[in-house]
Amino acid sequence: MFKAILYFTSLIVVASSMVISPKRPNNLATCSFPNGTDTAMHFYNCDGTYAITVQSARALDANNNTLYPIDPRKPITIELKATNNGVQYNDNKNNVTIYEYKNDWVTNQCQWNSVPTFNLLDAIDGCDYAHNCPLTTGALDLRLPLDLSKFSAIINLLASGTPYQLLIEMHNYNQNDQQHEVIACVVAQIRFEETN
Repeated sequence: MFKAILYFTSLIVVASSMVISPKRPNNLATCSFPNGTDTAMHFYNCDGTYAITVQSARALDANNNTLYPIDPRKPITIELKATNNGVQYNDNKNNVTIYEYKNDWVTNQCQWNSVPTFNLLDAIDGCDYAHNCPLTTGALDLRLPLDLSKFSAIINLLASGTPYQLLIEMHNYNQNDQQHEVIACVVAQIRFEETN
């Protein structure tokens, strides 16, 4: 009797999951690269209210040549021209959120979809990782060496030849600052591609 109840219960669970689960459309749209990200990095400031704003950004290879698409498995240098309208920042931490541009199977529309990073890209120390301290007031010409290989757990999940959006929020971690307010926010839309 117990086996019969268990058998019928499992049949009900399987049958109900088949009815409740939405079916994936057969005609998913193919998403092209947005904002010219097939040939160049696209970036913008989240808004103009933060202390630091970026005017230009580009990725460079080991020979200082513009690099695009970006191979996240190799060290790169990010060249930034920015303006700091705030105080000098001697310490900062950055949170990075990754989005993938792809078709949403529910709406059948191309959109930016969050990629789970399990907080591995939160509170990245800008001084230690990007060697960007101090950030003085006024014009900033920064060359930030980046080696993303330490984030291989995330990088290995990203598909080559796909557009990604990185939302980067920089927080003030100056000594005696307890609020850790956002001092810069930049969105970079890029294409990762593994190269030889």
